[in-house]
Formats: sequence, structure tokens, C-alpha cells
Amino acid sequence: MEEKIESSDKLNNDKYSQEISEISIDFSKEIMKDLKQFIKSIVLFGSSSRQIIRGINGEILNNMEKKMSMHSYSEKSDIDILVIFDDVSCIVSKEILEFYNIVVSKARQKVSKRLHITTISFSSFYEYTRVADPIMVTALRNGFIIYDEGSFEIFQKLLMKGRIRPTPESVLNYYVKSMNDMTRAKSHLLGSFVDLYWSVIDASHSLLMKVGIIPQSPESLPILIKELFCDVNLLSKDMPTKINNFYKMAKSINEGSITHLTGMELDHYMTVAKNILEEIKYLIDMKDIVLVQKMKNNLDEGSQKSKK
Repeated sequence: MEEKIESSDKLNNDKYSQEISEISIDFSKEIMKDLKQFIKSIVLFGSSSRQIIRGINGEILNNMEKKMSMHSYSEKSDIDILVIFDDVSCIVSKEILEFYNIVVSKARQKVSKRLHITTISFSSFYEYTRVADPIMVTALRNGFIIYDEGSFEIFQKLLMKGRIRPTPESVLNYYVKSMNDMTRAKSHLLGSFVDLYWSVIDASHSLLMKVGIIPQSPESLPILIKELFCDVNLLSKDMPTKINNFYKMAKSINEGSITHLTGMELDHYMTVAKNILEEIKYLIDMKDIVLVQKMKNNLDEGSQKSKK
């Protein structure tokens, strides 16, 4: 007998348009044809709850759930469906995961590409709801049940009654998590500087290649740039110093003596790197013969001035 899935006066029904509800129901009917024995709940949850997607790339969802979640965004991916997969009474094998993904993918293609499907195991759903995980609580608060064996609705009612509360352990865990996020943010700033460093080094190498010089180690670049381009007035006099500063900074980061970089400092280096690239591009855009002739003429002028 076909599973009865239809809209009703359930909690949060008024938060979603009839079109979105109908698309969600049609999708649920499609996957339930083949996956009913594996599914505990199917829930429509608003874009305000989309933070749960972060969990797929972070700590909330485990490897099984990562493999079972569909990441197909487009400008109209505005219908979010949460599927709670039964990992308690079912053994989730590799074959089941593959079958699940095929069924969900085909259903999404058939019903609407606006759908974005997030899958979480029942074990994870229970654990994160138990400790009042903010992301899961948001899904409970905003979720409209399309299909449920009872578990999601029970937790929704417990939330409404104030029975789902953060534990001291979850408070501490989230604070520790915030510190880890801060550490990652700092490392991103350092990583951005390293990208700028390589941008400067690669540009310098390209300029040397332009005049037939085989690129050497980054450490030797300031001297070569000075002798070949700055001393003959093709690049600004402070170019070697700028390049050397990037080299020293990158080396210190690599050695661990520099572990922090402010946004203001990164902005400064971004501006310096941009100016270096613009100067080098001016020479790169010259025809080879013109650049070599300029180098020769400027070198001759410098020699004549020194003789006088």
C-alpha cells in the first residue's frame, strides 16, 4: 500500500507556500517508493535553517551522512529538505549508500532542481537534539513534517514545552568550538598572505623568463631584480626591498615565528603586492626586443654618467 504523504495542519505549515509544500510532498513520495524502510523522517525546513549544511563540511554530520547529502546549488535552490535516515534498525552498507544517493538524485531531477537535500542519521539527530544543538533546534523550530514515524514530531513538542535545553557539556563544547573557529580564521589570514607571497614570486619569475633568465630560488630574486631592472630604471628602486619583505615574512610564517596577522596588515600587503604586479605587468606587456633595448639603453646611459 502506498504511504500516505500529504499536507495538513501540522506545525509550521503556514511558513511555507503551497507550491513549496507540494514540491516537497512530491519529492517525498518519489523516494518513499524505494526507501521507506530506511527513512525515519522527511522534513521541510526553511532557508533560515540552512546553517545545518555547514555541519556536512564540519563536525555535525559523520562520514556516512557526508556521502548521503546532495550538494547541488543553483540560484533557485530554495527548497530545503531534511531526511533523517534510520541507522539504528538498519545496517548502513556501502551498497545502501549508493542506492540511496541514486534514488534521491533521480527524484530531485524528476521533481525539481530547486530542491536541496540534507541527510542526517537518526543517531546524530538524537544526539544533537539531546544537547540542544543550536542548528538542530532551529530545524525543529522551523521544520514542517512531510513524513515522520513519530520521532521528529515528539522532539518538536518537547522543544515547545521547553524540555530541550543546553547541557553544561554542550555549552563548554560550543565555546571550545568557537575558539577552534577563531584559530582557523587566523590561519586563513596567514594562508592569504602566503598566496600573496607566491603571487609576487611568480610575477618576478615571469619577468626574468621574459628576458631569458632561468628563475632561481626566491631568496635570490631581490638581487636579480635590482641588477637587471631597478639599476637601469625599469622598476622602482624599492622593488627589491618589497620582494625581500615578502620573502622574509613568508619564511617566518613557515618557521612558526609569526603566528598572527591582522586584517589591516593583510590589506597593506595586498596593496603592495598589487603594485608590484602592476609594475611587472607593464614590462611583461612590452615586446621582447623593446624591453631588451630599453635595458641596454638605460645601462649605457648609466655607464656614461658614471664616467663623467
